[in-house]
Amino acid sequence: MYKTAKDIIKESSIIPFTNNELIFMMEFNKNITDKEFQFEFIGSPQEIIAAAQEGFIFMRIGHSLFYGILFAKLSVGRSIFRNKKVVYASYVENVLGDDKWVTGPTFGSWSDAINLVGSIHSCHIQKCNMAAF
Repeated sequence: MYKTAKDIIKESSIIPFTNNELIFMMEFNKNITDKEFQFEFIGSPQEIIAAAQEGFIFMRIGHSLFYGILFAKLSVGRSIFRNKKVVYASYVENVLGDDKWVTGPTFGSWSDAINLVGSIHSCHIQKCNMAAF
């Protein structure tokens, strides 16, 4: 079942991304030598920062791929030591710009979530069904 970005944001306990998470994402992307594996942010720099401060990031993969990805940073309560627990939910848009998002995997760490970009690209090369994500 498809969801719109507005529905995802409305239904979720979204919390802001930290500056360290944004820096990690930029450094990760900068260190990728194959341009087809790099992701591109959707929106102006101000829109990207504003969205990250609200807890979500929109991107697309590479120059030749038309898949969109939405990452949402979600609060999932507190640990027994009262530390905030978070997960990173992913959503995939099979046709960039159609606002029909399929729920992807949820990750316990930001580094695992960012590595999803490479997984989707390699799946595209193998002609996988993107709805499987």
